[in-house]
Amino acid sequence: MNLSLRDNTVLLKFSQFLGDNKLENKQFQQQRRVLELEQELYPSADIAKKTNKKFESKNPFVKKSLDNFGPFNFDQCNQLSGAQYLPPIEFNNGIIYQGQWLNKKRCGRGQQLFPDGTLYEGSWKDDMADGFGRLITPEGDTYIGFWKENEKEGLGTMYYENGVIFEGEFKKDLENGQGIEKWPDQSMFQGNYTNGIKEGFGKYKWTDGSIFEGMFINNQINGKGKQIWSDGRVYEGDWVQNKMHGVGTFIWPDGKKYVGNYKDDLKEGYGEFYWPDGRVFKGEWYNGHPHGKGVGRRRLGTWKKNKNS
Repeated sequence: MNLSLRDNTVLLKFSQFLGDNKLENKQFQQQRRVLELEQELYPSADIAKKTNKKFESKNPFVKKSLDNFGPFNFDQCNQLSGAQYLPPIEFNNGIIYQGQWLNKKRCGRGQQLFPDGTLYEGSWKDDMADGFGRLITPEGDTYIGFWKENEKEGLGTMYYENGVIFEGEFKKDLENGQGIEKWPDQSMFQGNYTNGIKEGFGKYKWTDGSIFEGMFINNQINGKGKQIWSDGRVYEGDWVQNKMHGVGTFIWPDGKKYVGNYKDDLKEGYGEFYWPDGRVFKGEWYNGHPHGKGVGRRRLGTWKKNKNS
């Protein structure tokens, strides 16, 4: 059958019409699918809504921390099967979230911005920070590490705005387990933490090079321990609330040695003092000095306020 030029023109326009309809239908299907996904994944409209607000913290301390650390690396976060990326959403309390959703909950990889400028970036599970992530507080303190149900849990590093750094184990948002704490003046503590406080065996190094190794209770030196001062003095023995208290041995660089009791950092009670030249005093001490009955230079006598009579 031969078609006229007019017939060919009509067929061409009809084909274009069908093609345009297919394209429009495809676009419509895509738009409908997006809406369906949003209905499936987003929380209800009375809780949150889509937003066009710029996802950016205006807090100067948060911005400073972002400048120092740079963009967060989401490659460290696990992929969650079935989670979908959707446009940013704002909750009724002013919190803005952008990232992945699953079953109307924040799941997978995402970022959350709080009204005070606090920023969390990282892994999510069931609407909670869970997995690897980074939190920057309004004060500029930054935590990078693992989370469980909105709390720091596992290995992580806390960078404080004042320059203090803690690297170690966390549990229920607190330092718990082994950790290293460093100060801007180069002093450092390495040891055990329980519920956010130094507890158990630890090692403290001062700026001048002095070192303590021993037991801690409630953030203080308590129990058995050894301190080596930068000038060579050494004490090993009992401690109470950061002071030599109980029985211990103190050795000076020139060879002098004291073995005995201490109270509040001073020799008190029975003690023996040895000089490098062989002299010895064995007896009672008070307020850091020989006081009461004792043997000095192998001679029985009475001592009072550092004098023999």
